[in-house]
Amino acid sequence: MPAILLRMPALFHSSADRVSTPDLRSYASHFAIGFASMLLLGLAFPSPGWWPLAHVALAPITLLAAWAHSTNRLFWTSFLASYAWWLIMLSWLIGVTGGGYAALAAYMAVYLPLYLVLWRLIDRRFRLPAVLTVPLVFVPLEYIRGTFLQGGMAWFGLGHSQAPYLPGQATLWFIEVADLAGDWTVSFLVAMTNGLIVDFVRWKFNRSRSTRALTAFVAIWASAFGGALWWGFLATNVNLALEKLGPTNIQVALIQTNVSQDNKMRPKPGQLMADWNRMVELTQQALAANPKIEIVVWPETMVPVPINPEALDVYRRLQREGKGGEDLFFHEQVGQLAATHKVHFFVGSGAIQFQPTRRYNSAFHYLPDGSQAADSYSKIDRVPFGEYIPWVEDWPWLKEMFLKYLSPYGPGNDYTLTPGERRTVFTVTRGDGSTVRVTVPICFEDAFARSTLALCYDRSGKRCDLMLNLTNDGWYPGTDQGLQHVQMAVMRSIETRVPMARSVNTGVSVFIDSCGRVGPFVTGSSGEIQQIDGFAISEITLDPRSSTFGSVGAIPVRLLTLAMAILAVIAFMHRHALSGPRRN
Repeated sequence: MPAILLRMPALFHSSADRVSTPDLRSYASHFAIGFASMLLLGLAFPSPGWWPLAHVALAPITLLAAWAHSTNRLFWTSFLASYAWWLIMLSWLIGVTGGGYAALAAYMAVYLPLYLVLWRLIDRRFRLPAVLTVPLVFVPLEYIRGTFLQGGMAWFGLGHSQAPYLPGQATLWFIEVADLAGDWTVSFLVAMTNGLIVDFVRWKFNRSRSTRALTAFVAIWASAFGGALWWGFLATNVNLALEKLGPTNIQVALIQTNVSQDNKMRPKPGQLMADWNRMVELTQQALAANPKIEIVVWPETMVPVPINPEALDVYRRLQREGKGGEDLFFHEQVGQLAATHKVHFFVGSGAIQFQPTRRYNSAFHYLPDGSQAADSYSKIDRVPFGEYIPWVEDWPWLKEMFLKYLSPYGPGNDYTLTPGERRTVFTVTRGDGSTVRVTVPICFEDAFARSTLALCYDRSGKRCDLMLNLTNDGWYPGTDQGLQHVQMAVMRSIETRVPMARSVNTGVSVFIDSCGRVGPFVTGSSGEIQQIDGFAISEITLDPRSSTFGSVGAIPVRLLTLAMAILAVIAFMHRHALSGPRRN
C-alpha cells in the first residue's frame, strides 16, 4: 500500500524544478491569511449564513500550510485566528458560563492548527491532490471533536452550513448524502471543493501547467458532487411521492413559549402561573384552529413541577392529608386538555426519585383519555456543565469551584441531573387503530448524530416514525444559536430519514421532513421566529425508508480517521520535510 501511494504523485505533478511557490515567513502574512479564512467560514453560518463561502473558506489557510516557512509559526498564528473565531461564534455562551465559554473556545481552537500541521505532513510526504487530502484530514478531526471528551462538541460542522434554517429556504440536493454516512459526508464534499481550489492555485504556480493534472483534479471533484446531486434528486423525489399517501400523514401542533430563563430559574410572584396560563391559552388556540390535530408538543421543562408517577403520588398524599399537594394541578390540567380534545400530548418536565434522591430531565406522554402513559423518557446525553459537572464528582471542593466559575447556577447549587437508562419509543394509537412510533430527543440531543441514531435505530432496524424534539433555548436570547441548532436538526432528519417536529421555548420551533426541508415555523406578526410565542400546525409525512447511516452508523468516518492516522504516522517518520514551503 505505501508503495502505491508513493507512485501516485506522478499522476498529478510535473518535475520539481519547474515549480515556483511562495515562501511565507512573516507574521503579517500568517495572520492576514488565517483571519481571512476564519472570516469566510464565519459568514457561512447563521447569520448571515452565506453557505457558498464554506466551499472556499479553508482554501486560503490550507495554502498557507503548504507555503509557510515555519511549522511552529503556522501552528501558533492559526491557533490565535481559530481562538478568535470560536470566541465570536460561541459568544452566545457568555451569559451562561463565562469561564466555560473561554475554556471551551480554547479547546476547540486547537483543531484548526492540528488540521493544518497534519495536512502539511501528509501533503509533503505523499504529494496527493488536495481535493482528496483536505477532506481526508479535516473530516476525521471534525468527527473527533464532535464525539470525544464528554460527548464532544459537534457545533459548526462544515456540512451544517449547507442546511436550511429560515422560512422559505430550499434544501440543497447534495446534502441528502448525509443518509449514507452521516453529516460528515456533506462536510467531506464541502472540504473537497476547498481542496480543488488549493489544487488549482498550486497548478497555476506550476510553470508547466499540465492539463492532465488539472483535469484529474476536476474529474475527482465532479464525480463526487455529481453522484451526490444524483442521490439527492432520487431521495427528494421519492419523498414527494410519499406525500400523496394520505395514511402516512399525521397532524401535529407545536407550541412555542417565550419564557425567559430568569423566569424559569427565579420566577417572580405570579409569573409562573402567568407563563403557564399563556401556554395553555396557545394550546387551546391551536386546537381550535384545526380539529384534526392528533399530537400536541410542548417545549422542554415547561411543566414547572415534576410530574413523574412518584412525584404525583407524593402530591396526592399531601392533598389527602390536607398538607398541600397543589402541584397536582399541573398534571391534572394537561390530562384535562388531552381528554377534552382527544389528542396525544408530549410535554417536558422534570422528574424526581426520592430514595436515593435523583433528578431527571424528562418527557411525558398524555393519552387522549387524559391519563399519563406508562412510558416516559429521561434525557440520556446530558450537557456537560449545564446538566452535570464532569470529572469532579468525587472531589466536593473541586466540584464547588467548577460550580462557581463554569456553571450558570453559581456555588452551592448542585443541579446535577441523572441520565436516563432507556431510549423509549412511544406508541401513538390513532383513531383508525393504526400506530405511529415516536421518539423524543430532548434539548441538544437533536444536535448529535449518535443521539438520534440510537433513538431511531437499533439492531433490528428502524424503530421510530417521528421525532419530537423538546428544547429550551431561552438560555441564549438574541443570538444565532437557535438558527444554528435548526441546521443541525435538519441533518439529523436526513441521516435517519425520520421527520422531526421541534417545540422550542423562545424558538426556533419548526417542522423538518425526512429530506431536511424546513417549515412551517412558529412565526410572529412580522415574520420573526425567535423571542416570540405562538403555535404552528402541520401535516407530517412519515417516511418508511431506512437509511444506510441507520445501519452502518459512524463506521465509514471511523475508517477514514484510521486512514488519516496511518498516513500521518508514515509522514511523521519523514517530518524533516516540514521545513520551508513545499516544492512540488
